[in-house]
Amino acid sequence: MLTTCGELCNRHNGYNVEFATNGKSALQWMEEEAFDLVLLDVMMPEMNGFEVCEKIRQIQKFKDLPVIFLTAKTDKESIVKGFNTGGNDYLTKPFDQRELLARVNTHLELKQNRDKLAQINIWLEQKVTERTKELNTALAEVTQLNNKLMQLDEVKSEFLKMISHEIRTPLNGIIGFTDIIKNSNEAEPLIDYIDLLEQSTQRLEKFSLNALQLTSLKIGNYYIEKESVNIKEILNDCVNDLEQKIIEKSIAVKVNCSDELIYHADKELLKNAIFLIFDNAIRFSSDNGQIKLFSELTKERFHVKISDNGKGFSSSALKNLFEFFGSGEQHLDQHVGMGLALANQIMIAHGGKIEVENQKKGGASVSLIISQNGENQ
Repeated sequence: MLTTCGELCNRHNGYNVEFATNGKSALQWMEEEAFDLVLLDVMMPEMNGFEVCEKIRQIQKFKDLPVIFLTAKTDKESIVKGFNTGGNDYLTKPFDQRELLARVNTHLELKQNRDKLAQINIWLEQKVTERTKELNTALAEVTQLNNKLMQLDEVKSEFLKMISHEIRTPLNGIIGFTDIIKNSNEAEPLIDYIDLLEQSTQRLEKFSLNALQLTSLKIGNYYIEKESVNIKEILNDCVNDLEQKIIEKSIAVKVNCSDELIYHADKELLKNAIFLIFDNAIRFSSDNGQIKLFSELTKERFHVKISDNGKGFSSSALKNLFEFFGSGEQHLDQHVGMGLALANQIMIAHGGKIEVENQKKGGASVSLIISQNGENQ
């Protein structure tokens, strides 16, 4: 019967068909050559078809090999046993030739598709392995670079601390001796020079402190200590601290802020941000100019706005106002870039931002804005 089936498959489909007369020789043959499908009779000498099928399924490389039983046994128990032992299909005698060919073709196509899928899976696994290796290599490189950057930040922070210390230590001595000279009886002829010296040392000390604070904020090495802050008091403090400059330029300062406006922030940082922008507005305001300080707290945001009627910012300066030493800074003493860079970093530390614009009627306005998240409402 199997010989007839094999000849039928060979004649109609051109399959290469081999025959074995018993299960033992069939298993031995299968170990030596590759087969795509097995037509298996149940009734065979020495070892029946069910036993042969079980042996086939015990061999790893044959676990997906299609096995079709051809038998005269039509009882339900035999059919179930055929599938339980690992058979893929079951044809009972007498069978139709067209049905046999159709089932053989179907199982061969299924095997081909499974083989292709297995090859694709192997290819995908190789690609995943290769890609994972590449990503791990890239991750290791990024981690290494990140560690180097962290080390550089630490070095930069320590360097700035050292520079700040090395600047401030002699400055303290200079400031002390300047006070002594200024208060001496012989100081009168040199009083103007002493005042200039005092101003320069104060600016240098302020620059040192601001540079250190800016770096600490940029590398996240500054502890933000928030508290309830009366904004009107801060604005008035800034006006008082800069009173001498305001008087020298005859600038009219107007403060528009509720006495009860309380905001939760780092008081020292927030005051410094407002001070820096206010100081910058005074510096670039014309004599007899006007500066307005405005603040409000709404459900949407906390807002401080400082506007002046000076010459405003140039187009080139607007492009990089927040850089440490941007093109908006022509001289160290003007420290436009330093002031705005530090103020901007302070706002970032509070989850806020700075908006800068030139006003149509002249002058500029700088706004410190922090969106509300419910904490200060």
